[in-house]
Amino acid sequence: DDDNDDDRRSRRLTRRLTRRRFEEEGEGENGEQGGGHQGDRGVPAAAEPAVQLPAGVREPAQGGEEVAGDADSGRADGQGVLTMAQFNKTKLYFPNQEHLEAPSPEELKEMDERVTQLRRSLKEKKEMVRSLTSQLSSLMSKPTNDEADKKIAENQAAIDAKMAKLNKLENEVELVSAEEQAKTKAELKKYYDAWRKRKQAVMDMVDAALGDAAMKPKQFLRKHDCELDEDYKVDYKDFTAMTK
Repeated sequence: DDDNDDDRRSRRLTRRLTRRRFEEEGEGENGEQGGGHQGDRGVPAAAEPAVQLPAGVREPAQGGEEVAGDADSGRADGQGVLTMAQFNKTKLYFPNQEHLEAPSPEELKEMDERVTQLRRSLKEKKEMVRSLTSQLSSLMSKPTNDEADKKIAENQAAIDAKMAKLNKLENEVELVSAEEQAKTKAELKKYYDAWRKRKQAVMDMVDAALGDAAMKPKQFLRKHDCELDEDYKVDYKDFTAMTK
């Protein structure tokens, strides 16, 4: 069945190619030398516009001569089994299309069904390729086994170091009592409140001094060589939670 399908497809392709007529190679050169007359090689002076042929297919001349016999030896028996097209010094022999059997409607239907089946199979394979490509991309983005083992070893070393530090803090360092924690927190709150009130008092004085001036408070403080919290990368608001 596959061989018959290949034969039918070959016959159909051959019929389509030989029904076309193409301009002979070298027509322009012959036209210039012969003043538009037919050259010595039997090439017509005028031909239909050239059409791009598939790769590997030679362009036949108009009015190809029908011969029969051995295409390689050039013998003919006058039965018209082969058709010959000559252009320049090249002769091309191919089966005469009139002797080829046209496919029946049943054969055409069978070929159409085969094409539909192949297209469906091609679509499924393309979807499979897309899925596998996606999986490959995902796997390529993951670390290799050696890289994963190295990362695990690094993380384990960091964990061991932190566990050793925690054990030292728990067992070798004297813990702060609740009374000492309360005392320290009260002292922190005292300095925190002083810091906040002092900052607010300074900003109030700056606002009063500037009035409706266009200068910003920070520029005014810079101009008078005042130190700002941001110069030391601190902010009293960062300690608010500790005082509650």
